[in-house]
Amino acid sequence: ANHLAVLDRRDGHWRFSHSLVAEALITRAKATGDLAKLHSAAADMLNGRKEIAHARLGQHLYEANRLEEAAHHLWEGSRHAHKAVRHNRAWSLITQQQECLERLKIPPTDLRWADTWLTKGTIRRSQSRASAARKFFHKVLEIADESERGRNLQAWTYRALGEIARLEGNNERGKRLHEKALAFAPKGSEIHAKTLGSIGFLSGTQGHPDEAMKYIDEAIEIAETRGDKALKMDVSMQRSAMLQLFGKHKEAEEVLLDLRKDFLTEGRRYPLARCANDLGEIARHNGHMDLAEKYYLESLASFDAVGSDTAWIPRANLGILLAEQGRSLEAREHLERVQRRMTRLGHTGLLATMHIVLALVAAQEKNWEALDQDFLEGTRLLGIVQLVDKDVAREAHLAGKLCFESGEFERALKCLNLSQDHYERMEREEDAALVADMISEIQTQLSNQSPVV
Repeated sequence: ANHLAVLDRRDGHWRFSHSLVAEALITRAKATGDLAKLHSAAADMLNGRKEIAHARLGQHLYEANRLEEAAHHLWEGSRHAHKAVRHNRAWSLITQQQECLERLKIPPTDLRWADTWLTKGTIRRSQSRASAARKFFHKVLEIADESERGRNLQAWTYRALGEIARLEGNNERGKRLHEKALAFAPKGSEIHAKTLGSIGFLSGTQGHPDEAMKYIDEAIEIAETRGDKALKMDVSMQRSAMLQLFGKHKEAEEVLLDLRKDFLTEGRRYPLARCANDLGEIARHNGHMDLAEKYYLESLASFDAVGSDTAWIPRANLGILLAEQGRSLEAREHLERVQRRMTRLGHTGLLATMHIVLALVAAQEKNWEALDQDFLEGTRLLGIVQLVDKDVAREAHLAGKLCFESGEFERALKCLNLSQDHYERMEREEDAALVADMISEIQTQLSNQSPVV
């Protein structure tokens, strides 16, 4: 005998035996005027499950005209979709939730609107649409009050605005906004830990390693106190990034390999992609070029698989790797692609780094005019953002070495002085000393050259 429903033994729930059964029920309900009742019954069924599918439940409630309930579940569904890097799905759900609030005539000062604007801004920021994101974040700040919930919303919003400023290369403004977020964040909360981690990251990139680790360690302590494993893993990624910046590659690698096991177990593809990229960074800085390339390609494929715009990060690093190997044509293809994207997005700090790496490529090609142009633009942008970057230090060092070997002593000194400055600001004394030795050797050769009569 044919059955209308079958038991799904994976979760113990009944499901329609075929999509045609569901279609037939919908057609009949439309004809009898019972469609809203059908959706309401489906919503009640979904609501009774142990794990709630917020997006499906919200949409059934919406069709059943149960708008108060629908608004909540559509908002939750949008947040879950965003976390899964399904940005278009997240946007569709939050837009439907907004319609619920409009149909319910929710006053514009109600904090439910602030939740909506914060979610919309977060999605747009993830899509690299900074201007649109800012507009939504400012709407949050217009509504949020001094209640505990209002202050929590302001903390999340100021942190998001700080992250936009940081990516655009305005580190000072980024830090001020993060400090504002910290002032609003409830003590011991998720946003408190995340903001501490972000301030630590910013402090590190500005050349304050002790301060950086202090903030990040405090964030990890909060995550442990809360028993929030996912939060601890996210902050630990920042800790690993700082360890890499300060040249503590072995310690950073240990952190990442532990995280990688957890991400694999939990099937978290987005952080796995980040993890693979960072492992590639460590392999590259340790001279394991084949392993680094493997990790970068894995990261690039993983970001592409989840539809993330963040794929430019491993692409940039792959371009840097190829540049270091002297594969200038392949390097240029990746680096210029990233450079165009950074220009379009206004990510000044990352654009500065790309120019310095392209100066290395130009040195390999002995294209001294191109080197001068990229180096000049790169240092100009670095001066604006006050960024300390391990890749700037390393690639400027390599470019200086190539210039020295080609007899381009003045160009070599410019590159090496930049490299030494960044190594010293990262407190990487051994690397800075190596660069200083090369600078001394060039200066000796210049002083020994006979003056032109």
